[in-house]
Amino acid sequence: MNPGGYGGGGGQPPGYGGPPGYGAPPGYGQPQQPGPQQASYGQQPGYPQQQQQQPGYPQQQPQQGYPQQPGYPQQQQGYQPPPGYGAPPGYPPPGQQYAAQAGAGGDITRLAYEGTGGELFGKLIVGLILTAITLYIYMPWFMCKMFDYFASKTVANTPAGPVRFHFKGTGGTLFGKFIGGLLLTIITAGIYMPWFIIGLVKWGCENTHAQTADGRIIQLRFKGTGGQFFVKYLVNALLMGITLYIYTPWALCDYRKWFLENTEIVEQGQVIGGFTFEGKGGTLFGKFIVGMLLTIITLGIYYFWFEVNLKKFNYENTKIQLRGRTYAIAFNGTGGQNFVLQIVNSLLAQFTFGIYMFWGITNVIKWDCENTVIRGM
Repeated sequence: MNPGGYGGGGGQPPGYGGPPGYGAPPGYGQPQQPGPQQASYGQQPGYPQQQQQQPGYPQQQPQQGYPQQPGYPQQQQGYQPPPGYGAPPGYPPPGQQYAAQAGAGGDITRLAYEGTGGELFGKLIVGLILTAITLYIYMPWFMCKMFDYFASKTVANTPAGPVRFHFKGTGGTLFGKFIGGLLLTIITAGIYMPWFIIGLVKWGCENTHAQTADGRIIQLRFKGTGGQFFVKYLVNALLMGITLYIYTPWALCDYRKWFLENTEIVEQGQVIGGFTFEGKGGTLFGKFIVGMLLTIITLGIYYFWFEVNLKKFNYENTKIQLRGRTYAIAFNGTGGQNFVLQIVNSLLAQFTFGIYMFWGITNVIKWDCENTVIRGM
């Protein structure tokens, strides 16, 4: 999921009455009804007053306006567009600065990723070397640095300006959580695992911050508990075992729904939004069956399309509520694009003895972000 401060919208722009995309230019009225009296359009700004007739041409009287066409309404004072006409999408009213209005369904937020393969190469190589030298003790610090790197290179371009992300967690805190969680999980023969996982989720949410263009800080907060997750995990595991794992798509939807709906969007300690998930296990089951069958039949080639279809299902069934508005997420990438991207990355990684892998990872993240769109509904 890629959450952030959003200004996107789910719906198509309002339809037009009359010819598509056409409307009267700002400042012009409609011609008058037929009759002897005719209205003048008046002097156009920036044009000099006509003083005299061109030599050799007969004297002409000034035009008083265009003749009235049958069916046009009487001209009113100022521009009054007839019903169904309006400015083309994206154009503000004359003399007004554009601002996203609550309830307007046309604002869109798009994600962008600004990281490079070279940066990722340097950070991963240094981190892996330090992790190996310290016998994995450095791992929590390495993970926090990578979380912050990926977050800081991701931008949500909203109608109100860019929103940038940061991860504030520290390696020392994560190290303590790892040690304590692993010890308790071992002592309790695995029973503590749900509490361990929820503890990490809470910590990750609390340390994920988004900064809006006007300097406001927004963060996530997870309100679920280890006990709730323990019960949910136990029930889903039993149902998957009883049904020989046929229940797996329903379990996945149940998990995603629970995690999203227990995640709040917070500003200065006040809840300003959250998430919902509308996906159904039956729909996901159908996608699983078709995707796996086609992947087997095509000797794995269809997997790239299958992967995109699952991503679309998760994104399109996730809704964001923020300050009283609902936002929908869409993924516009295709299986063909995914296929080409992954094949090229794999070939170049082989030719360069794995070095291109870092650039390949960067290309995949950029493609994913550039094809993720958030719209206000």
